[in-house]
Amino acid sequence: MTNVPFSGKRSTRAGVGEFFALIDANEESLRFEPNESVAQGDKVVSLGFYQWRVKATGREFESDFAHVFTIRDGKIVAFKEYMDTAACTNAYAKQ
Repeated sequence: MTNVPFSGKRSTRAGVGEFFALIDANEESLRFEPNESVAQGDKVVSLGFYQWRVKATGREFESDFAHVFTIRDGKIVAFKEYMDTAACTNAYAKQ
């Protein structure tokens, strides 16, 4: 997702802050619906649906998502997101 400003791996607390700041600067949340959570061991998985509007293009995209959190000592130590990356990339494309 080379044209999506918040894509890529982040591994520091500052990087996580940058991730959320970039989402806020570049997208408007239209729907965010976590529907189910499953916990096992040190993992929590949240399954849901969301819809966004890209501020720069005005285009919207939607996707089911899976958010996978790793928890240690009561804190989130890792996060991975699975979503429709093609829909997101297309919404950011300058046409």
